[in-house]
Amino acid sequence: MIFNSDSASRASFVVLCALVSSFFAGAPLSAHAADCNAVLANLSQETNLSVLDDCKDQFWDQGKLDEFVALSYRCIDLDPNYEVDYEMINWVRLSQYVNELIAAHGAPLPDGDSKVIEAKQIYEQGAPRFKNDPTYFLDVGTTDMNIAFRNNIVEIFPVSLDAFERAETAATQAGNTALIIRARLDIGHNYRYAGQKDLAIAAYRRVLLLDPQNPVALHYIALLGG
Repeated sequence: MIFNSDSASRASFVVLCALVSSFFAGAPLSAHAADCNAVLANLSQETNLSVLDDCKDQFWDQGKLDEFVALSYRCIDLDPNYEVDYEMINWVRLSQYVNELIAAHGAPLPDGDSKVIEAKQIYEQGAPRFKNDPTYFLDVGTTDMNIAFRNNIVEIFPVSLDAFERAETAATQAGNTALIIRARLDIGHNYRYAGQKDLAIAAYRRVLLLDPQNPVALHYIALLGG
């Protein structure tokens, strides 16, 4: 599969948001989730993942993101292979940080960058568990890169870069050329968004080693004067 524009990264981000919305929006609650506040109050005692998923739906629909995150952590405690929860905690915390920045109009935030730190930590927690899954790293990298670029949160670019590099490693080990190309393109985009022109050109040139006529790589090499 050849990606014809760097809109592939943005499209992945949009698709992720759409999937999140469709997954959580309007889902009927089971009888298990009759009192999610009680579940939350006794969270360490709850062992039923279906109950937790139902309550996550409910809190998401209510806009109670901290409660949603707390339940997501509990799901990970019970099943460390709950991949989507690592990604969602990362996404929620970065989104909350952005919203707080906007609301504060550039003033210092009360909790500093704690949400950014938490987003990094949950990504790192999942990294060794999903080290052979390039899609985990591509999903996290795409989310983080877009949030960093759109909101000028420069401290996130190293996280998204790390994710794309791990995605390339995992895709290489799996022999998945399409995902190797995507990862290399994303590395180039990440460097370009971060203002690192020479590194971006080098990354795009690495795409051409696998796909000499890749239109995205050729476009940005020319655009950047490479």
